Amino acid sequence: MKFISYLCLIYTLLTISIASEVPNTSYLYTPEPNEEKSKFVSLEQSISNKVFEIEKLHARIVPYNRSMRKEITIDNHITPFTRHKHETIRYEKETVLIFSANKLTKVKIISRKRFLNDNTKFLNKKFIFVYPDYDYSSLAVDNLDGHSLQYLKFFSEKNKLEALQKVDQNLQESIYKLEVLLLKYQKRRSSREKQKLDI
Repeated sequence: MKFISYLCLIYTLLTISIASEVPNTSYLYTPEPNEEKSKFVSLEQSISNKVFEIEKLHARIVPYNRSMRKEITIDNHITPFTRHKHETIRYEKETVLIFSANKLTKVKIISRKRFLNDNTKFLNKKFIFVYPDYDYSSLAVDNLDGHSLQYLKFFSEKNKLEALQKVDQNLQESIYKLEVLLLKYQKRRSSREKQKLDI
């Protein structure tokens, strides 16, 4: 009996000794990053960068056209009437950049669908992106069935991400349009200056 107890004691000591030699690797474990959250962070940074670029372009454009101090409207897309499912339709899209104290505060992305065959039929969508308070952004839809309004904070995470991606893309398009507009104003001024120098 004593011999069995002695063996049990030796086994216990060996077990403790082996366990103490096994390295503790728990500190090496890092949880997988939240991919969706990572996308949001990256997208928000991208939007912030584009807003900054738009504000810089706006500051350069305003001296040429004071009427654009508070608002700039950009025609993104206007199609001629096209046939679709036995209907003649025209698509229009525009972006309105709204500024307050030289800062971009809202971006209105407006799309319209016109039906040539039926003047009473229409589909208007307006997404108002509020910066930097994204949650107050909203989507309004008007058609024959009535009017609907939904705020971004009530969107599913997937749809919220998609909405912000569309905003990011739209801001990039707006930057390009503003650069073209600025170049146009600069060329016009240069041309007028040359005419004055023709003495």
